[in-house]
Amino acid sequence: MVSGPAPPDLWRRAHALAKSAREHFEPAATVIPGLSLDAEKNYKGLLALAAAQPEGFSPNEIALASEYLALFSAAVNLLPATPPQDEGSWYWLDCSRDMGPVPPNRRIPPDHGDLLYCSFQLLARLLGEQISALESGMPAGNLRLPERATGHGGIAALKRLQEHWARPPHRQHSRRHNNFRAQVCVGLNELWHLLEKGEAPDGTEASAPHMTEWMVLNESPGGYAVMHVAGEVEGLVPGSAIALRPEPDKPWSICIVRWMKSENPEHIELGLELVAPAARSVQLVFRNGDAGQVPTPGLLLPAIPALRENPAVLAPSGAYSARRFFIVSGEDKTHIMQGRLLSLDLQTGAVELFQFESDPYPM
Repeated sequence: MVSGPAPPDLWRRAHALAKSAREHFEPAATVIPGLSLDAEKNYKGLLALAAAQPEGFSPNEIALASEYLALFSAAVNLLPATPPQDEGSWYWLDCSRDMGPVPPNRRIPPDHGDLLYCSFQLLARLLGEQISALESGMPAGNLRLPERATGHGGIAALKRLQEHWARPPHRQHSRRHNNFRAQVCVGLNELWHLLEKGEAPDGTEASAPHMTEWMVLNESPGGYAVMHVAGEVEGLVPGSAIALRPEPDKPWSICIVRWMKSENPEHIELGLELVAPAARSVQLVFRNGDAGQVPTPGLLLPAIPALRENPAVLAPSGAYSARRFFIVSGEDKTHIMQGRLLSLDLQTGAVELFQFESDPYPM
């Protein structure tokens, strides 16, 4: 929940306990007499949660994943040998070592050791069917899903879980190691005020956007890995938006927190996905028939051939409510543009990013 690492020797003990349960109790169930738990099911849930890379999920999303796996982790497939070709993506683990499941695209399994293989393909297919049913209007209770599955950002979190289980992620860009300081501003609201109002001189405005110092550890065309250096950090969770710049005279790069690691409150590391090298503060009004709608603050992102073909908007999660909308910008001279959504490219518990085009049929 706080992005901390697994306690030492947790995995070695989990492997040993699961193996002991399989050897001493009914292989089909491994329900331990006198206890209301199924050791095999719990072990499979632990493997599935680790494979989903929980450092990339917010506390609420981890709670949803845990509740889901408490119900459906029996769908995880454990195998004593390399899965057949038609099994799809799979993971391996060495039960004699303090390590969780590893996809072979990250590290090739050794040819020795107490190896066990696992596949989450059946679990991913089951979850995919449940997501389709939710999107078609089926109540979560009818699917035996936790109620938070249909709450704020619930379906988006389930889609990310399914993606991890169906296709283990792999690194797309090589990383270049660095060691330079950068300023960071955390949170979409803070970024909006920063770009809308500018930076106030030190000590002149208590409500000025709060900035902290970080060290860039490495970078690639797709983003950065950074470590906290100085300044109090609030509201930082995976999926949130932040802005980063290496020098005060450089533009702010807009990023999404992809993962977060913290061994203690004084040591925080982030993986950042770059979504735009610059942005402009705007307000959004969706054409959803709500006469009392309050404009939503958002960031207008430019079209970038390497990332996306069209301009995009970064807005709070749940803001999107109609395919057509107005974009309002400017202080002295107000500029209004009508847009039509093309695709919802990213959705987390904190923000959503969608591409749009100028509305070809304004009304």
